Amino acid sequence: NLGIVAQERRQWFQANTYYKQALQIFIDSNERLEQAPTLGRLGLLAEVQELWEMALDYYVQAAAIFTEFDDRLSFDLTLRALTRVQETTPSLPVAARLAKVLGSSETETSKLLDEIEQK
Repeated sequence: NLGIVAQERRQWFQANTYYKQALQIFIDSNERLEQAPTLGRLGLLAEVQELWEMALDYYVQAAAIFTEFDDRLSFDLTLRALTRVQETTPSLPVAARLAKVLGSSETETSKLLDEIEQK
């Protein structure tokens, strides 16, 4: 929660530090599902700072975990975030990176992102 407070105050460095500390705690304690929301927050933090490649990395990692645990709601929210990255920076290989995680084709993944974008 300290990361959220720091982010709301636009204290990017401090928010990043808190999120990464939380992520490391979840990694060390092998709480894989807890890692995903923290990765999503890191993605959002990167997004507001316009660090698009970094946002893509974090969101794809979060999507992989949400898929692993069949958390459809959180996965869909992460897909929405990925569509924002794709819209803002079309040169980034969003569909290709996500396809690797989902074990699907890039074409199928592009369709999935398009569907989410249209909702």
